[in-house]
Amino acid sequence: MTNKNDRVKENSIPLRGRFSRSSRSAPHPGAFLESRFLEPLNITQSQLALALGVSRRRINELIVGKRSITTDTAIRLACFFKTEPEFWLMLQMHWDLHVALEKEAEESLQIKENKESAH
Repeated sequence: MTNKNDRVKENSIPLRGRFSRSSRSAPHPGAFLESRFLEPLNITQSQLALALGVSRRRINELIVGKRSITTDTAIRLACFFKTEPEFWLMLQMHWDLHVALEKEAEESLQIKENKESAH
């Protein structure tokens, strides 16, 4: 008798390195920015936008998950918060990978269901 975890493993694309399928969700970079930087430092979206020289809309779209962190935004955030641009880009990459893996898992499940119903 196979259990659910065995079935998931046999239908999964093998991953190498630090990335694995996990039930834990990666935070969107905008949510991370808001919860770990803006709120603790009591900085508004408008204040950040002004300091970075970008529109408030750009910051808001990032915070609500409608926009990704670009290299330009990563450099601006790094300068303002005294971090590295790679830090911000890594957050974005982790989010993008999380979304892609979730999509792949859904597609694999659909393929398996279609394959089983064809028999």
